[in-house]
Amino acid sequence: MIRSKYVTAHEIDGTDVIIIFKEPAGFQSSNEEICAGYDA
Repeated sequence: MIRSKYVTAHEIDGTDVIIIFKEPAGFQSSNEEICAGYDA
């Protein structure tokens, strides 16, 4: 699923990987949640 402009792999297959396309200008994200477990 797509929320705002980013996709979490938790919503795809339950892994801890996340893909961020782009954050809207002025969008205050929860970095602990959004960026946690990012693995390129």
